[in-house]
Amino acid sequence: MFLSLSDRKETKMIFLRNSTLLPVAWRVNGMDNLGDEFSLTTEHGVIDAKSEFALQMHFRAVRPINIKKIVRLEVSDALFYSQMF
Repeated sequence: MFLSLSDRKETKMIFLRNSTLLPVAWRVNGMDNLGDEFSLTTEHGVIDAKSEFALQMHFRAVRPINIKKIVRLEVSDALFYSQMF
């Protein structure tokens, strides 16, 4: 069986670590600019104090493209985050 680049799939783990004594909220902005090739298991959440969260990013090649887009990881106070939702 021959796999072309358009059949390629890959998953990477991104570890978000909170080394503070307070919980922090996080949100990824800009994923919608990347199209269907990239996806995350979740785009926002809260990380407890002195812990980490393993965020999975999935890649699925659909067609050859060159992507130059900005994706931001925003971190804020967990109390502020709970008021937003």
